[in-house]
Amino acid sequence: MDHNWPLSLAGSAADTLLLLCVSWVLLYFRGMTSRFVQTATAMAGTGSIMGVIGLPIFWLFRQVEPQGQLTSVVLLFVLILIFWSLFVTAHIFRNALEIRPGMAAIVTVLYTIVSLVVVGLALSGAA
Repeated sequence: MDHNWPLSLAGSAADTLLLLCVSWVLLYFRGMTSRFVQTATAMAGTGSIMGVIGLPIFWLFRQVEPQGQLTSVVLLFVLILIFWSLFVTAHIFRNALEIRPGMAAIVTVLYTIVSLVVVGLALSGAA
């Protein structure tokens, strides 16, 4: 919402490329590369759904006053969406890689941190 079209496209492309690379590398090391298309599709599809659900939430967040009462409710929705997205991603990693839930949570947090850094660099124009 805050960036122009070419910059947003660069951020999305960087995030998609990272998603594909991370998925393939993790599956490769687990010897499960035959699951790549299924995993990448699940990750991209759920990411798109989260984006569609999040768009009105973030739009509403930009409309409310910073000190208003509605701000807390909107922030609660943002937190719910973030955690829901993390749980879905961990679930996909857990099933695709056949790992335990705790390890899937660690992989998800590391993937999310790397994704935020890569997209941040793409949006800043450094990447």
